[in-house]
Amino acid sequence: MTNSIPCTPALALALALWSMALLTSLPNVYACVSGGSLMEMFSKGQVLLVNSGEEVQLNCEFTADSRFNLFDNPVWWRKAQRHEETQVNMMGNVLEPFESTQRFSVTFHSRPPNYTLRLTIAGHQSN
Repeated sequence: MTNSIPCTPALALALALWSMALLTSLPNVYACVSGGSLMEMFSKGQVLLVNSGEEVQLNCEFTADSRFNLFDNPVWWRKAQRHEETQVNMMGNVLEPFESTQRFSVTFHSRPPNYTLRLTIAGHQSN
């Protein structure tokens, strides 16, 4: 079920947290957030059970009107852990401290009016 609503950052965060993805190796929540635009977010609730070293792909799927562009209406991923929230990316650029791990990548797929912002987290094998 989707609704067409003006998407404020607070509302987008609330919708995204509803469709959180949990990684069992780290108690983190990754949420997709929008800078604001007339959007419909498709919230697909999911729980991911992964083994250490496995890659994870998280998709934020949404539709937007014909005026949408990523520069004026940024969409980003946020990581929440306990009482701390950290922004993962700005557009296609991964921010620190995530960039230095070289495990995170963000891709944007545009097929108007459908859009997907994908966060890929590469697995890490401990030695």
